[in-house]
Amino acid sequence: MIHPYLTKGSEIAKKLIDNGYQPIPIPLAQKGPRIPDWQNRLFESADFYDSTNIGIRCGDNRVAALDIDVLDATVVREIIKEWEQRHPGTWMQRVGKAPKTLLPFRFSQDGERKRQLDLGDLGKIEVLATGQQFVAFGIHPDTQAPYSWLNIDPTDGFLGVASELPVVQSADLNDFLLWAKTAFASDGEQKSVISLATDHMQAAQPLQEPDQPEKFGRFQLNVPNWNDTLSEAEASELLGYLDPDMPYESWLRVLMALHDAGEHLANLAVNWSARGNKFKPGEVEAKWHSFSGGGGVSWATVAAMAKEAGANLSEIAQRHRGLDFSQIEVTSSPSPVPKVDHLGAPGGYLEHFRSGVFRASELEGQPIPERIWHVDGLIPGHTVTLFNGDGGTGKSLCSLQLAVSTVLGRAWFGLSTRQGKAVYLSAEDDRDELHRRLHDICTAEETPLSSLNNLVLRSLAGEDALFANLSKGGTLQPTPLLEAVDSLLAVEAPQLLVLDTLADFFPGNENDRAQARQFIGMLRGLALQHRCAVVMLAHPSVAGIASGTGTSGSTGWNNSVRSRLYLNRVIQDGYEANPDARLLRTMKSNYGKVGGEIALTWRNGVFVADAPLSGLDRKAASAKAERVFLKLLREFTDQGRNVNHSGGPTYAPKLFYENPKSEGCTKQVLRTAMESLLAAGKIKIAEDGPPSKRRKFLYIPEANEASG
Repeated sequence: MIHPYLTKGSEIAKKLIDNGYQPIPIPLAQKGPRIPDWQNRLFESADFYDSTNIGIRCGDNRVAALDIDVLDATVVREIIKEWEQRHPGTWMQRVGKAPKTLLPFRFSQDGERKRQLDLGDLGKIEVLATGQQFVAFGIHPDTQAPYSWLNIDPTDGFLGVASELPVVQSADLNDFLLWAKTAFASDGEQKSVISLATDHMQAAQPLQEPDQPEKFGRFQLNVPNWNDTLSEAEASELLGYLDPDMPYESWLRVLMALHDAGEHLANLAVNWSARGNKFKPGEVEAKWHSFSGGGGVSWATVAAMAKEAGANLSEIAQRHRGLDFSQIEVTSSPSPVPKVDHLGAPGGYLEHFRSGVFRASELEGQPIPERIWHVDGLIPGHTVTLFNGDGGTGKSLCSLQLAVSTVLGRAWFGLSTRQGKAVYLSAEDDRDELHRRLHDICTAEETPLSSLNNLVLRSLAGEDALFANLSKGGTLQPTPLLEAVDSLLAVEAPQLLVLDTLADFFPGNENDRAQARQFIGMLRGLALQHRCAVVMLAHPSVAGIASGTGTSGSTGWNNSVRSRLYLNRVIQDGYEANPDARLLRTMKSNYGKVGGEIALTWRNGVFVADAPLSGLDRKAASAKAERVFLKLLREFTDQGRNVNHSGGPTYAPKLFYENPKSEGCTKQVLRTAMESLLAAGKIKIAEDGPPSKRRKFLYIPEANEASG
């Protein structure tokens, strides 16, 4: 069974379309679509993103569904049993809030409408038809757990296609509903719930009688005198009908079925898989050892697949067992309740989880995946980077310059970028402001605006720019805007998405860690699905500004992203020497170095990276700082104003930096000069004052003292 678990929305939708269904986008953890006129629209796989529920529309290809909205498990089992007896080939059952169950089928003719049977306190049975839909994959709003299918789901390439659904006549459906009313409606006493419970208690006993069928989770073989296991020869003949290059999920189900039949089939599983072009040495053994008993799949699954591919099960059984199985057939098991593991996860998700487990040894000999950087060493690709900056520092301009650099394939502040398309969404600047800034950037880059055809912009200034809404339970529900952006990315296939700013796109409390992680998870879903870097601009909190870290709100923001940048003004001791100077710092990088800085200066409408000092320039700057330090130390000493090397109100670098004769040297530069002068013996530390209150100060030694 394929279970998307919120990670492969477009792939699931494509498989549904290929199998003859019309998928419908539905907000995560909701039951109904919010897209206008969804009943008449044709959706494509590109219309689906990862964090979403996926529905199937009824009416297309005459698809319908019997929705058993009953919480009495005994009654549900009896309804399913009667339905399957009337309509063999009911392979699929979907469970949301167990034991409520939905059974897909097809009408024999077009134009059928919905029906509903009220069962009083028990609940109701609905027939979903044209103009309705049901959730096939995603999260149930009440349980907050994934919907599950029992072994076969609508993405299965064998029994999950729409054309394989049981075909039901309108008259037969009405007759079934009449039976259900007679059996379960409040005024029907023909068969009480107590008697139904007795029937199913008996049916649930171990299968010891020779004429009872062997049950396998979702399938059962109705075979007389059945008391044997699957031999290797018999399994080999069944596998001969199956292509090992089948879809991965179906291949995995075959392995689980063989594993359930016994360890004696392990080598057969390897040999059969090796016939395919997708075979990877060691993969079968790794999957085999990851399986535990049961899991809702048994070897009857292989028999069902083989029968679907043309196998005559009666002849195969007669050859290998010497019995006349003239009446042998594969039918579905009546039990709709999914297997649940000890964590409470539906059996379908357990299978999905196991399918992703691998051993480190499997990686031997495989090529090492390349680390993708959008900006070399600074902004990783295919994930989310948070770009913090105080209000008015210029982070919007910097990020727009990044988008232009991406399209042109040029360096961004001296660092190489990954060339490609870029999408820039601004909730702060209108079209005119974006035009002015792009003009300045293109002037600086010496390129016309016409060269930016691969840069797509959308101003959301003055509009509702929320990517999600906050539900009563605290979960984030995607908005139509996020769906529109997802569709835009699917069409443009950009390397970069810039979002300006977080406060406009995020609906919740920035101090709520859970909401922060949810939102970053939604953005990461866009990054992974569309293989692009996502850069989200954000304002730091007051505490983030005061601490110099640039963080905003909860630590969940910083912890959830893979990279975080901070753009701030260059201010020392409350004084901003150059209002056009900025410092771009790497505050977090899961894949690179932290602490890197790029000095920027605003010139003619854009930011440019300051040229790094050459060797000679660096020596000249150092010599200048030492000269200034010695000059001011002599002057302070002559004035009787002692200064020290360790801090406090008489700290030399601080006092010299504030002096009008500092010649532009910063406190950091003067501190470095002081350390160099101390190391060279050109200045020294002395003490004076009474024994109870000694004080240290700096002085310039005489020439003979310095040489000594």
